Amino acid sequence: MTANAQAVRLELPPRHELLPLAEDVLRRLAAHSQLGAALTDMLTGAVLEVCEELLRAGQAAGVQRPFELILRFDDQAADVAIAYDGRIPLNPHLTEPYEVPAADAGLDGVNMDTLWLHLIKHRMDRVFFEVNGPESRLRMIKYRRGQGEETRLWFLGMTPAPRQGLHVQFSGPERAPTAVLLHDADSGKVFRFEGVEAKAISLMNGQRSMYDIYMRCVEEAGPVSPHRLGALYEALEAAGMLAAADERGKPTTARHWLWRLANPMFSIPHADAVAERAHAWLRPLISPLGALMLLTVGLSGTIPLWRILNHLGQSGLPDLERLIVLHPSSLLTAYALQMVMVACHELAHAVVCKHFGGRVPRMGMMLYLAMFIFYCDTTSSWGFPHRWQRIMVSLAGPLVTWAFLGGGLWAADHFLGAGTFWEPVFLLSCLLLAFSLIMNFNPFIRMDAYYMLMDWSGVSNLREKSFRFMARELFGRWLPGRPQKRPYGTRLKAIFWVYGVLGALVTVALFILPFAYFARLAMEDGPHGGRVIMGLAALVLALFGLGHKALKRLRRLRHRAYKIK
Repeated sequence: MTANAQAVRLELPPRHELLPLAEDVLRRLAAHSQLGAALTDMLTGAVLEVCEELLRAGQAAGVQRPFELILRFDDQAADVAIAYDGRIPLNPHLTEPYEVPAADAGLDGVNMDTLWLHLIKHRMDRVFFEVNGPESRLRMIKYRRGQGEETRLWFLGMTPAPRQGLHVQFSGPERAPTAVLLHDADSGKVFRFEGVEAKAISLMNGQRSMYDIYMRCVEEAGPVSPHRLGALYEALEAAGMLAAADERGKPTTARHWLWRLANPMFSIPHADAVAERAHAWLRPLISPLGALMLLTVGLSGTIPLWRILNHLGQSGLPDLERLIVLHPSSLLTAYALQMVMVACHELAHAVVCKHFGGRVPRMGMMLYLAMFIFYCDTTSSWGFPHRWQRIMVSLAGPLVTWAFLGGGLWAADHFLGAGTFWEPVFLLSCLLLAFSLIMNFNPFIRMDAYYMLMDWSGVSNLREKSFRFMARELFGRWLPGRPQKRPYGTRLKAIFWVYGVLGALVTVALFILPFAYFARLAMEDGPHGGRVIMGLAALVLALFGLGHKALKRLRRLRHRAYKIK
């Protein structure tokens, strides 16, 4: 047995006669931490039940390896984890729910394979199962209660508070909010709650218990099931939106600063006020007439487009390369112009969001794939009552980019064939704008068209849900864990199939086509051609991103966690 400031570890050989030793250690630690007698009995009974089942399953599988008890007791709860060899077929996440036998059924009617887990779930407050490579771990938590409150719902004793840095926006009166929007900028997770849940979140301050919050909700909203607040607490906890008890009020950690240093992000001070002033200046454009004007400017670019295409068709891209070599600073100028136009693109999102009553907490610049890009946080638009308002917020940026492309084509046509500094600048700018529009209107990546499609279809997280649905339908029997099919309707299934299949094809094409293109360039230009080197650099970046995602996926397969209760 070993002990440290965090836990007591007890390693047990697979022998039944040693279980009383585990019980004795557990009871002594419970008494030392002043855990009540009734809670101690529940905890001890659950641990011994797991140990008995573990020994039985290990003997049946022929795996006679020691297992370890990891015991943690603090002021809030008793936390016991049992780590064992993953070859032992003790998998609570695959165990079928226990069915209570009929009153006249004998022992033969009792399913012993599922009874042990039923007893544990009955005695413990929370049960989790984890897979960490070759090791499996069953974790059980029992929260402290006062004497006579042993059967009280566990979450009613929690004192939650929103995590530091979480953006919380309420709608409606201050004392009786009708809705709340929670946005974690670090993870990108967004929750929207209404009614009782919104009221409960407004009362979470790290001092009130969930029981006090529940009673306030009952007083103001009438009878409410406490399990609604339990589900709310677990959803916020799983999303990492609640402050840990030992982190409230603490300064930012060194790890957080290291992450910020590796992922620099610069936000404009008082971004909402800046968006408000921009909205006051640009209000006339936020109308059907303004949208028509932007569309017309963009469409007018088709007039010089034909002359530009004819010129490039005759001279070819090598002529553009010659101009860039002749005027190397044109690359930086074109990049600077692109940054200005992207900033206007993001500002358009912010202005339309303010027009419909939203809030813009952050606007700025961040480093992404070794280049700086602008961003704008319009998460508050998720709280807009009308779907078309959310779509317009997403559409505003591409409309501005479309108008810039139209103007850029006229400028490129003006300098076309002159051989001056500005000719490659505007030709490159038009190419970058066209590429940006194609990406923005691609609904299979997380850009504007994707969010417009989500608002139009009414399906949140469409990409993840579609791919998860297809994976379960096609490979469910081979995926880890028990398949959890949700009762999706015919419409949702059709949306998932169409989006999932097309999204998979587009994703594959985005990787295959660049490979084919640069392989052809390598054969034409030789291995030292400039275009080949630039293409290989782009492919290395793409493969790095793909490899990073694959490693994360493999890690999730080797390190999985399941909530049992």
